[in-house]
Amino acid sequence: MKRRTFLQGTTTLMVLPSLPAFAQDDIRAVAREAYIYTYPMVKNYLTMYLARNMEALQS
Repeated sequence: MKRRTFLQGTTTLMVLPSLPAFAQDDIRAVAREAYIYTYPMVKNYLTMYLARNMEALQS
């Protein structure tokens, strides 16, 4: 899933007026925690990917 699609989906869920206020807060909290948890993993994967490709280019 692309980041843009994920952000559009979570934004849509946050602005739905039919959800009670506590549900919107829960959605925001889950989205924030997911970002905080996954950002280092994605950044690490990017670093490993770039390092592997740099080794192939230098060979």
